[in-house]
Amino acid sequence: LRCIMCAQADGVPVEVMKKEDAVKLLDEILPGMTLWTPSALSEPLLANWKLVMQKCREHEVYLNMYSNCTLLTGEKFAEMADRVHKLWISFDSSKKEVFEMLRARADFDTVVGNVREILKIAAERSVPVGFVAVLVKDNLEHLHELVDFVADLGAVEAGCDLRVQPMLDNAARCRDQNVFAAWSQDEIVRALDAACARAEARG
Repeated sequence: LRCIMCAQADGVPVEVMKKEDAVKLLDEILPGMTLWTPSALSEPLLANWKLVMQKCREHEVYLNMYSNCTLLTGEKFAEMADRVHKLWISFDSSKKEVFEMLRARADFDTVVGNVREILKIAAERSVPVGFVAVLVKDNLEHLHELVDFVADLGAVEAGCDLRVQPMLDNAARCRDQNVFAAWSQDEIVRALDAACARAEARG
C-alpha cells in the first residue's frame, strides 16, 4: 500500500534485513522481551512471518500488532492467535471511497471480509482487538458511522475499542487532509461526541 499518512507515500524506502541478520538480532533481543510491536513503516505481514512466529514462540514473546488487514486473513490470524497480546486494526472509514483514498492501493471489500473473519476468531479465542482510525478532514463527519460499521462486523462480540488519532506530520501527501485546518474545534468536538455516543449505545 501507499497510505497517504505514511512516509512511504513520499518515497521513503522500506529497509529489508537479511534473514541471517534478522535471526541473529531476534535471538539477541527477544530473550529480554515479553511484548514486541513488529511495525516500522510497513505492514508486519510483509516480513518473513513464519520466522517471526517461530522466534516469538521460541522466546515466549507476545505481539502487540498493527495491521491494515490486507494480508491478514482469518486463517492467518488463527495461526498466530496464541502469540497475540492485542491486534490493532488500521481502519479509517466506513466509506469505501474515503478508505481507499487514505489507504491507497487497498481494496475495501477485501479488508472488510478479512476483518469480519478476524473478529469472529478473536471473540471465540478471547484475543483483544482494537481499531485505529487516522483522523482526517474527509472522515471526521462520518466517525459515528464507522462505530456502527465495525460494531456490525463483530466488534461488540470481540470487545473492541476504537482509537482515533491525527497523523498530520508523517507525510507530505496527507497535508490537505489536516482536520484542524478544515474544521473548527467545536465541529471536531461535536463529531467526536457523536462517535462516542454511538460507541456507548452499541457497547
